[in-house]
Amino acid sequence: MEEIKDKISYGNELLRKGIHLTSVVIPILIYILEKELIVYITLTAASLMILFDLLRKVSSGFNKFYLMILHPVLRSRELDVKKHLFTGGTYYVIGIFLTVWIFPKEIAAVAILIMILCDTAAALIGKKFGKHKILNKTLEGSLSFLIIGIIIIAVTPRISQFPLEYLIAFIALILTTILELLPLKIDDNLSIPIFFSLVYVLLNKIILNI
Repeated sequence: MEEIKDKISYGNELLRKGIHLTSVVIPILIYILEKELIVYITLTAASLMILFDLLRKVSSGFNKFYLMILHPVLRSRELDVKKHLFTGGTYYVIGIFLTVWIFPKEIAAVAILIMILCDTAAALIGKKFGKHKILNKTLEGSLSFLIIGIIIIAVTPRISQFPLEYLIAFIALILTTILELLPLKIDDNLSIPIFFSLVYVLLNKIILNI
């Protein structure tokens, strides 16, 4: 979700989130392809994004070309490569890679969908209709995050056949929604999918022993 202090225009936010939405193909492919192949694909994408950011830092010409193309969808903190090496897009792809690599594919797919769809809904609704500020976010954005997350959990496959696993997923979602509100230093493109997956896995181990 976008922080109030780091806004871009609503039109550019739509464009930024539209680009993010194209990555919904990743959780779909997780259900279709072997995990190892998805890991290689996302690792390659993450490596390219890191390379682009490094090139921005060492080459002013490349940085000018990069900004000429992507300036409208970059937040203010992402424009100065000297202060912030990685853009949100780079953290976004790294977050997807780490989630796919570390966690079971069913959990990874849900976590990535939550990062993509919940964060998109929270940013757009929070920017358009947000009236009640909570820290650096809005209540309306956080409620959107939670509602879309509930829908995702309700329609995606679980690891086990235990109905209690849905409750575990909802608990992980609620905790992730709270985490997303906090003004943490870590980029939420990393924290959202990894935190959700970690809570999900730990609760499965503790409660269901799976």
